[in-house]
Amino acid sequence: MSASTGNLGALAGRTVYLDPGHAGTAPPAELTADDGRGGTKPCNAPGTASDDGWPEHTFTWEISQQLRTILEDAGVTVLLSRADDVHRADCIDERTYKENASAADVVVSLHADVSGPGNTGFHISAVTDPLPHNLAGESSRLASTVRDAMVSAGLPVSNYLGTDGLNPRADLSGLNLSTKPKILIEFGNMRDADDLAALRSREGRRQRARAVAEGLASYLA
Repeated sequence: MSASTGNLGALAGRTVYLDPGHAGTAPPAELTADDGRGGTKPCNAPGTASDDGWPEHTFTWEISQQLRTILEDAGVTVLLSRADDVHRADCIDERTYKENASAADVVVSLHADVSGPGNTGFHISAVTDPLPHNLAGESSRLASTVRDAMVSAGLPVSNYLGTDGLNPRADLSGLNLSTKPKILIEFGNMRDADDLAALRSREGRRQRARAVAEGLASYLA
């Protein structure tokens, strides 16, 4: 194991699908996606932004590239749900169908949240009220393992949503439609000054990306 991979040796030869949330160009408003529970929802939500306009889709793209580098250095094949931070991306249901059809061992959707100042910290969602095709148990174990790695890295869990950094959800198409071990990470609140400073910082993103990679290694070991 090289010095650069550290504790990530368990990832060698694995495939990880990263879904940087949202996209640089929003889809037409009339486009809809399957919500996985018999209804529809917008193709892709526009995502949030900081008070000064720094968009969530740029944060998710930037951290996906840092996480991609860490994973590839550890011998991982990394797949991405979008190719850049400029153009439109697939609707959320199409993203999930492609994830399902891939050779990915795990899927990680990357996001940031919006809430009031003082609401801080990360939380991780796996599917709740699972459907027959969901790998609910594996997804829950993945969520807990990545949460533990992020806590071990000194990252604070959410003080406003979920319990102990976990916030299972039944309203997310990407989780409802998934046939893979899959989680969605909200890395912090873009309307809180301290969280935003960490998310906007290359080092803050690197710390979070490394922690996620460590969690994936623990899960796949």
